[in-house]
Amino acid sequence: MTPLLALLLVYDHLLSKKGIAAPAAHPIRQAVERHKVRLKAEFTKARVRRGCATVEQLKAAVLREKRAADGSSQFVYPRWVRVNNIRSSLEEQLRTTFADYERVGTLAALAPEEDDRTKRKLLFLDPNIPDLVAVPYGADFTASTAYKNGEIILQDKASCFPAYLLLGDRGTEDAWQGDLVDGCAAPGNKTTHMASLLAKQHKQKKPRKQIFSMDASKVRSKTLQKMVSLAGADPMVTVLQGQD
Repeated sequence: MTPLLALLLVYDHLLSKKGIAAPAAHPIRQAVERHKVRLKAEFTKARVRRGCATVEQLKAAVLREKRAADGSSQFVYPRWVRVNNIRSSLEEQLRTTFADYERVGTLAALAPEEDDRTKRKLLFLDPNIPDLVAVPYGADFTASTAYKNGEIILQDKASCFPAYLLLGDRGTEDAWQGDLVDGCAAPGNKTTHMASLLAKQHKQKKPRKQIFSMDASKVRSKTLQKMVSLAGADPMVTVLQGQD
């Protein structure tokens, strides 16, 4: 157990919805959870010491402390939203879902102000991944029509790089030979991203190329199939459930 690994695991233990992603009997998980009473007590004291009533207020307070100590605004944890080109386009989403959002030129501009109760609607267009936007942390789109219709997908930027590096800048049908395979695909973000890129490049709902998407877990494969269908990617994606 290295100090960095311990820090990451304690973060998951205290702040992740599902805790540490390991079986209950896993020795690394047990190494953290045997101290759970003390960890929880120290976490509570850290929150109370800063006068924060909620964990969200604590996160904002720690963010401000980091910014003050560093002298910059580089500590930004945005909500990333990818536009699904099968069902929509970036231009359409800017006119609808993000119509009342103010465009900013840097990711740092999304950082919360001193008064974290102010919910500013800001939007940053990512310069690396096409059709990916960032909004301030805490923005919730799960009740929006675009999310329910599969027009937008909540996907972290790091998860968007594989599909884009594979075929993001390939603009013609002949640029890529053969079909595509996502070999460990659930819940489906990278599969649907590949499908979105293909749909955008070929400007048609069923490119000649196919994506074979599989996951060894039959349970997770059901989630994969549901996400593929929601994204409108069924015509170009074959889900092989329970396979690796």
